[in-house]
Amino acid sequence: MDKKETAVQYKHSGYNCCQAVLMAYQEELGLSEEMIKKLGASYGVGMGCMGATCGATVCKDLKGLETGKVLCPCDDCVRNAVTAYESMKIN
Repeated sequence: MDKKETAVQYKHSGYNCCQAVLMAYQEELGLSEEMIKKLGASYGVGMGCMGATCGATVCKDLKGLETGKVLCPCDDCVRNAVTAYESMKIN
């Protein structure tokens, strides 16, 4: 399974978007699951549930909190975050 789908599976297993992306890279990052949970905890649903920057995107805009129009489902936001990370990595 590729990193995008691994991250989505973590999202479906109870992790928030930030935690899910971090968990997909857990071994590479050298972080424990507990550390990842702590690091990503406040980013779920957009920093402190305010809809601002989340672990993958600008949550309130993409979820349509003000417009009622969802621009990107959570699974795709997680996939996009993995794609963005991969594009910035230096191999």
